[in-house]
Amino acid sequence: NAKYSAVLGVKCKNRFSYVKDFVDSFNHTRSSDVYFKVYVADTSTNEQVASQIRNYIENLKQPNTEVVYLRFHDASVTDLSNGILSEVYKWDKSSIPTIFMADEDLTFLKKGWDLKYIEALMNTPYKHLVFYDTRWRNPKSNVKKTVGGVSLVAKASANSAQGAFFVLSSELLTKV
Repeated sequence: NAKYSAVLGVKCKNRFSYVKDFVDSFNHTRSSDVYFKVYVADTSTNEQVASQIRNYIENLKQPNTEVVYLRFHDASVTDLSNGILSEVYKWDKSSIPTIFMADEDLTFLKKGWDLKYIEALMNTPYKHLVFYDTRWRNPKSNVKKTVGGVSLVAKASANSAQGAFFVLSSELLTKV
């Protein structure tokens, strides 16, 4: 039995090998204490690649995991994110879990990353967390802020955070 539940939304387009690497790294590093519902939102323009992604996703068998393939035609990254969130919003509001959102080019490296993020949301005043590679930042864009007595230093403004990995709390999602 899993201690927590979460959604992992991954957005992809025309890169089967990236999706496979993403899912493989997820499977090797995720905690068995978290039940995951994984949504793979695909906007591939190449039908052969879309078919590879769909077949791979639909044949995945992993404990404590349900995987759903979502196909969108000519969709933007925002459309893919909104499509994933629309699926989550169909749930009973009281059962919406923590949501992780990423692009398919992300690779998970450290086992237990999921518990660390979930526990950070539970034990801090933050209702969302964002990670991105600091090599992509504008060095002049550090943003300093204090929230609920906890210091926060962002390396970029929200508008310039590229390649981000988003973590959204259920509390935030039920307010939106």
